[in-house]
Amino acid sequence: MEAITLALPFLIALIVVALAFDFLNGLHDAANSIATIVSTRVLRPQTAVAWAAFFIGVEIYDHLEKVVDRFDDAGNEISGIMIENV
Repeated sequence: MEAITLALPFLIALIVVALAFDFLNGLHDAANSIATIVSTRVLRPQTAVAWAAFFIGVEIYDHLEKVVDRFDDAGNEISGIMIENV
């Protein structure tokens, strides 16, 4: 039982570190993609940032739509089999 109580905080810390790394890696990827477009003079810096912000918004909307569609009106989660049959 002692090993479980010691492992839980370690597991939570590991998950937090992994999520932080994933978030920061995404920021670096976004910055690199904008820098490439600006340095090759394909777009002006303001246009490149606006373009990136727009597509990030589209991606967030798409993700939230999928999450919301997993629940019915009563708040119950719909299984994958039920979604495929709809």
